[in-house]
Amino acid sequence: MASQKSVPIAVIGMGCRFPGTAKGTEAFWSLLAEGRHGWSGVPETRFNEKSFYHPDPGAPGAINQKGGHFLDQDISEFDANFFGMSPLEAESLDPQQRVVLEATWEAIENAGIPMENFRGSETAVFCKKIIYLPKLSLESALTNLLLLSGYVLPRL
Repeated sequence: MASQKSVPIAVIGMGCRFPGTAKGTEAFWSLLAEGRHGWSGVPETRFNEKSFYHPDPGAPGAINQKGGHFLDQDISEFDANFFGMSPLEAESLDPQQRVVLEATWEAIENAGIPMENFRGSETAVFCKKIIYLPKLSLESALTNLLLLSGYVLPRL
């Protein structure tokens, strides 16, 4: 592998979404500074946690943990028109892609540079999503499915 030349970069803006009330960089820093966390029970809008809970981790079709780290955001509030999307296109968009669009726009606003100044510039927005899934018996099939959809599983 050839040696790579270092290229200086500057982080000029940041946008983020973290579990709980940490929607944005300021809320994230507050969460950290106050020693809070984003763990909660499963929101009722996700699924009925009690219907799937079983203390035995080997019980088929069941989960043995209670709660998790969930975004405290109503994804139905996505402003499709703002992003130049039709309501039908927005409805078919993966909710995680909606969040990425919003956080990307937030990063651009956070940079304090007008959008028209970005056009034609050598500017990039880097996104990172962390997903954790426990090992499954169909791990290789799941990994292939996630890779095809653009997700990368961490090595468990």
